[in-house]
Amino acid sequence: MDSAPKKKQHYLEKAMCESLPKCPLCKSDLGYQFSGIINKFAQCKQCKAKWWIQYWGGYIVELVEVSSDGIGSFLLDKKHDFSFWQNLNLEAQEQAEEIKTSMKNGRSSLPTEYFDGLLNILKEKGIVLEKLECPNCGGIIRVSELPGKEEIIECKYCGKSILATNLFKRYMDQLHEK
Repeated sequence: MDSAPKKKQHYLEKAMCESLPKCPLCKSDLGYQFSGIINKFAQCKQCKAKWWIQYWGGYIVELVEVSSDGIGSFLLDKKHDFSFWQNLNLEAQEQAEEIKTSMKNGRSSLPTEYFDGLLNILKEKGIVLEKLECPNCGGIIRVSELPGKEEIIECKYCGKSILATNLFKRYMDQLHEK
């Protein structure tokens, strides 16, 4: 019989283990190595990704070191609650980051799968994109009317030519403002 007293688990450690029993990046259930006295850090025992866990009226988890194979680099130094990490779809997030970076860099040619990917990502987040507004007249352009790839379309209300990428970029910008 083990009579040695067990170290009381810090509330942040407990929250991490209960909320994220598997590493969000490698899906390992080997657990975490905890460090820090005031600031709590959790490092996955499998992939070595490291998170900083905080409580400011709610739990905040920030990835501070990527996994040993580099997975999660686009999530580095971004703060999210547990639900984000629980529902993390790495493939969709990577695709969203590529789209955002391409658009930010002014790239006007995006592969067809980016448009499909963007709509799937929005759908996964519970955002159903049904229509966009023409940047010229504000006329409604239904998503079902948009091409599945980058093409120039014509607004049926004002006749203005619109690059489909610009409609998605405008929508993404509006999402980031909210």
